[in-house]
Amino acid sequence: MKIERNSLCPCGSGKKYKKCCWVRDLTNQKNVNPFRSEKFLITISLGEERYKLFQIFYLKDGTICIDCPFFKDKDGALNEVILPPSREPKIDIKPFVDNGKVVSHNIKYSHHPDGRAHFSQDGKIFTKIKKQSVPYDKICGHMFTVMIEGIHYFNKVNSKKDFPHGKNKRTVINFEMPIGYLDFEREGLNFIGKLFPISYFEENLDKIPSLNKDKEMLGPKILLRNDEITVSSIMLSSLDNNPSSGYILTISPIKRKLLSNKDKPSLLFLGGFDDFKKGVDLSQETSFLIFFYPAHHFSNMDKLENIDFIKQ
Repeated sequence: MKIERNSLCPCGSGKKYKKCCWVRDLTNQKNVNPFRSEKFLITISLGEERYKLFQIFYLKDGTICIDCPFFKDKDGALNEVILPPSREPKIDIKPFVDNGKVVSHNIKYSHHPDGRAHFSQDGKIFTKIKKQSVPYDKICGHMFTVMIEGIHYFNKVNSKKDFPHGKNKRTVINFEMPIGYLDFEREGLNFIGKLFPISYFEENLDKIPSLNKDKEMLGPKILLRNDEITVSSIMLSSLDNNPSSGYILTISPIKRKLLSNKDKPSLLFLGGFDDFKKGVDLSQETSFLIFFYPAHHFSNMDKLENIDFIKQ
């Protein structure tokens, strides 16, 4: 007999099934198989060259953090971008530049289970750019995007510990691309992060193509629909003892045209979105968080507030 997620757990704990033994039971069924770890290092290889791009890790309360320490330029700008009703589909970056903050360290994005989202860096950057985003139990889709131009401007992999492997403490995930995959003069990469409850995949086992040899098991590599194309994606989750273990984060790399015609390396992050229905409703104001490196692309950065603990 199937136990409903909102029913009392049959173990007698007094908790709802989804808050108690549900995740353990799904794991035992072995139908859904994400990579599980405390921290993930995301790398990319183009031919024989391999680069470190960003990290994803879980705090003890289930908070998901995205850290970007590998871009060589540490001067960045960050802000909450507010889009008015009846907005144009194309984002105007100028209000972000005019009203944002600047930093001289790499940024960490944190998204708490209750939806609180902010930028910070322990002991380096004050938590001043923040907003209330969507709680985990309300998300079923887009959580963040890491936009990269100029792979060569990221740190190269130079240690055996950074080659692909799986461990509870730290797992390295590599996206292997052939030589010539990217036209550096015309193309950049988006890494799309989407968050889903495990139940979403459990209920769609027959609809989501898996790249696993065991056809009865979904993941950790799947084909996922993103921006009207289907791409090879990976499924990540925390360890079973973490509050986020009932959720799966998918990472999908997508090629795109450069944001500008200038061949200048950049790192752009978008996150902290409003609820999807609000975001696409042009009659309502919506907002999200953004950071951009390097900040010296803009002429008026010296006019903005620096939120470093100690400026480098």
